[in-house]
Amino acid sequence: MKPMRVEHVHVYRIADVTLPQDLLDALPEHIALFTPAQWVDKLPSIKQQLEDAGKRVELYRARHTSSPGQILGCSIQTWGDVDAFLYVGEGEFHPKALLFKNAQPVYRYEPLLETWDIFPKEEIEKIMRQHKGALLKFLHAHTIGVLTTTKSGQKDGKAIEHLREKYPDKDFVHFLVNTVDWEGLNDFPFVQVWVNTGCPRIGLDDYNKVDKPILNAEHLLEGIHSF
Repeated sequence: MKPMRVEHVHVYRIADVTLPQDLLDALPEHIALFTPAQWVDKLPSIKQQLEDAGKRVELYRARHTSSPGQILGCSIQTWGDVDAFLYVGEGEFHPKALLFKNAQPVYRYEPLLETWDIFPKEEIEKIMRQHKGALLKFLHAHTIGVLTTTKSGQKDGKAIEHLREKYPDKDFVHFLVNTVDWEGLNDFPFVQVWVNTGCPRIGLDDYNKVDKPILNAEHLLEGIHSF
C-alpha cells in the first residue's frame, strides 16, 4: 500500500501579542519561551518584549517541530538551565508537556483573553503517582498488550521486539491500531498492563480511559526510573 500523501499548511492567528507589565514584572530573569504553531510568527516580537524588560530568553528546538520555540503536546523533554518557562497560547495540553521532565514553573499567557497564571503542578503530580503505580504492576505482570499505531510520525513497529529482548519473562501481545478504541481494549481481559508505542501523551493523560494500567514503551526501554 502506498502511504497517504500528507501536506502541512502553516496557519497563524491574526492578532498581536502584547505581554502585560505585571507578567513581565513577575517573570524571573532567565526564561525559555514556547508557543504552539498558530503563534510561532509572533515569537520575534514576544522575545523582543521580554528582552526589553531585561529578561534573558531561550528559544529551544523541540523534536518534530519546524521552528525554535514551537511546542507540541509530545514535546516531553528536559530543557536547559533556565529559571522558568513562558508559554504563550491557549489551553493546558501544550504547557503541561513542559512539566513532565522539568521542575521549573510554567507561566501561561493567553493572548486572546489577555490573562496569565502559573500552571498548577498538582495535576502533574497526580499523573506521576498513577505512572509509578502502573510501573509496579508492569513488573509483576505476565501478559502485556503492546499498542502500535499506523499513524504517520507515531508508528514504532520495532518497540515490541526491544521489549521482548529486555523483558524475556513476559508475554507481549501485539495490537495494531490506527486510532485507539479505549472501550474496545476492555474486551481483552487477559491483558494485565498496556504498553503504548505511539504519542507519549497516551501513556500519561489517558490512564483513566481503560480498566488496566497503561505505560509508554520509552520509559520501559530507557529504564524504570527514567521518568
